[in-house]
Amino acid sequence: MAVVLFEPRNNAYYGGQVAAPVFRAIARPVLRYLHVFPDTAPATVHASAASAAPPAFRQEAEE
Repeated sequence: MAVVLFEPRNNAYYGGQVAAPVFRAIARPVLRYLHVFPDTAPATVHASAASAAPPAFRQEAEE
C-alpha cells in the first residue's frame, strides 16, 4: 500500500509529516481486519551513546 499526497498543505511536505498519519489511519484497521497483529509491544526509546555529551579529555603535557 502506498499513500501519495499531491500539494500538501500547512507547510508540511516530508513523508513523516504528511503521508505517515494517513498511512497509519488506513493500515491499522486493514491489518486488524486481516488478523495481522504486532509481534511484540513497541520498544521504549532510550538515549543513545551518540546523543550523550562527549567525555572530557585531559590534554597530556608535552615533554
